[in-house]
Amino acid sequence: MDLEPAIDAYFASEEAGATLFVAAGVTAIVLALGLLGLARGERRPWRGAAVPLVILGLVELAVGGAVLVTTEAQVANLKTDLEVTPAAALLEERERVEDVIAAFDVYEIVEGFLVFIGLAMAVAARRTAYRAAGLALVAQALTLMALDVRAEGHARTYLAALEAAELPPPDTPLPDPPPEPR
Repeated sequence: MDLEPAIDAYFASEEAGATLFVAAGVTAIVLALGLLGLARGERRPWRGAAVPLVILGLVELAVGGAVLVTTEAQVANLKTDLEVTPAAALLEERERVEDVIAAFDVYEIVEGFLVFIGLAMAVAARRTAYRAAGLALVAQALTLMALDVRAEGHARTYLAALEAAELPPPDTPLPDPPPEPR
């Protein structure tokens, strides 16, 4: 089975998701700066929303930026490895994607916890600044969760393609190249 279409589709979706992460991070930081600039007089309590917007916006920028910077080389290395040592490369890629999927479970627990904390702040806090921070925390955690659920779905589809692939056993030598024409 030719894995190249599955590899290309998965990493294209990973780059698209990374672009969404960067866009969400930039949006959050710009919104935070806007809130800080507008936070005068009666609107001053909305400054509390700037803190979670900036912190999680920076996380979104870092995650998205890291994926965008590393994906091209990762794809090239994977394709080379699949040509040279197909069985070993396939097993390694399956393990990597399984680890990625397992990490999403952890991320989603953390994001759910952040939603809970944000909701508690928004409902129970006495100061408007803490309520604003809680609402911003909920918005950012839900944004991260939505992006991660999307990415996890693509990773699961890719893992299914990797698991369906049939490659030669690890000790099968590569066929000799055809002789050069004279």
